[in-house]
Amino acid sequence: MAQPMKHLKSQLEQPSAKDKAEPACFLLGSVEPEDEGWTPFHRSFQIRSMRRGRFDISSTQGDYMTEIVSLREIPGSDVCLLMRLCEPLVRARGETDYWAYGRFFGSTSFAARASGRLAGVLVAYLDQDKPREVYLQDLAVAPDCRGRGIGRLLLRRLESAARTRRCQRIWLTSGVDNAAAIRLWASEGFNNLKGDIQEQGLWLVRDLKGSGHHRAVFEKQLLYSEVRE
Repeated sequence: MAQPMKHLKSQLEQPSAKDKAEPACFLLGSVEPEDEGWTPFHRSFQIRSMRRGRFDISSTQGDYMTEIVSLREIPGSDVCLLMRLCEPLVRARGETDYWAYGRFFGSTSFAARASGRLAGVLVAYLDQDKPREVYLQDLAVAPDCRGRGIGRLLLRRLESAARTRRCQRIWLTSGVDNAAAIRLWASEGFNNLKGDIQEQGLWLVRDLKGSGHHRAVFEKQLLYSEVRE
């Protein structure tokens, strides 16, 4: 356990002199904390600019940098460790599983590195039968990094990748007990699709993932006219 954690803390690449000298590409604006249940390090902040996937975030309590990279750049052992910290909201899989996600789905699966370590992971992939659709399997942020907008950055990076591939839909499933994630989906334009039963104000599809495993389905339509060339 000690070795993966040591590797985790050495993940962040320091920006080069060229990166520091480059002008900001565009202003992304303010991002609200997605989990009020946690006490975040940075309550008030703005994303000032993005340089080749690196997000420079300005906070009232200081500055830090979050870098979004393909999951293929992160060792499976590190991803597995982070996922275990996030249980039971996500189910941790084996190291070789995360290696495979990065290797074969690295164009739609991403990781966030912040303050010198792995801070968040998003796993998603294109539907082989419906290549215009992307299924989001997991989105996890380390407990001590929540409230910084990292989950939102990962989600927006996925949407950007989906638009680049001219996809028309991103969808996911969720349990009703993941309140922070549900707020994030709603704030990013995801709609809860009508299902068979209702629980805690959400529509669920009965037995979607097996007997007794009811799930809420969320989707975001990416209209063809919105796809960027």
